[in-house]
Amino acid sequence: RDGTFELVTTESGMSRPGTGMGAHAADIDLDGDLDVCQSNFGDNFLWNNQGNSFIEQSSMGIYGEQSNILVNWDCHFFDYDLDGDMDLWFGVGRINLDISNQYNSLYRNDGDLDGDGMIDFTDVASELGISGANMSTGYTRGGNKTMGVALADFDNDGDLDLLMAHANGPPQLWRNTAVEEGGSWLKVRLQGTEGGSNSHGIGCIVEVHLEDGTILKQHAYAGDGFLGSSDPSVHFGLGGQSIVEVKVKWSTGYIQSVEGVQFNSELTVMEELPPEANDYSAFILILMILILLQLIWKKPPRTQ
Repeated sequence: RDGTFELVTTESGMSRPGTGMGAHAADIDLDGDLDVCQSNFGDNFLWNNQGNSFIEQSSMGIYGEQSNILVNWDCHFFDYDLDGDMDLWFGVGRINLDISNQYNSLYRNDGDLDGDGMIDFTDVASELGISGANMSTGYTRGGNKTMGVALADFDNDGDLDLLMAHANGPPQLWRNTAVEEGGSWLKVRLQGTEGGSNSHGIGCIVEVHLEDGTILKQHAYAGDGFLGSSDPSVHFGLGGQSIVEVKVKWSTGYIQSVEGVQFNSELTVMEELPPEANDYSAFILILMILILLQLIWKKPPRTQ
């Protein structure tokens, strides 16, 4: 490792130009690698990770049915319904007041319903009441300009709530009720150790291994999207499954395993530093000195 980066945007298939107001990564298809979303002024991008490259999946239903050009500020993957797969949030807000209202979207991950190899999404923001379309705010044309979102379990019940920051009005805190509808969950807090990873484990990978063989994988983030920073804890929806083990890959490269974890619980993982390699340099140096001394002090053979 030489501490440098190599630009591989074109080779990875991600060279489509956009305004890039927000970006986030998560494993949306449970294949073990991280897929990427990007919010733009215009069409949003969703790239599926194929291992060595990405494929843009524009047919996955994330462009919506609104006819005017959308002004998308924030995007974030999270499992709002705790069913074990990652859903996708877009915060939207027009700049020009002369155009029609634009509304937030929350795309529910429905899996590959039609068997075409791509994840299918359904926008449920209006159904859940968080699109901004039906709010009696008193502002021009009645729509909110949602420029930033913080995701956190504000009521500590196990699901992620949304705190929306609006440019044309006060913030709004929306409480998630997925737990009340029977969703199961796990919240993982990482605690780095001096000489190891950072204090909140930012950038480290958490894997939750479930009883049916599914592996849920997420990164610990410090911030994402436009004007938003969420709780660095890593939240998992479990879809009713039991947990076999939890693995954390720290920034040192060391993988730490925790077993006996219960669902519907909060787990704090204190970083274990990798074991130090045995250092034999001092032993080798002493051995060489002893050999040298033996050669110097060796008596010449007796002559007859």
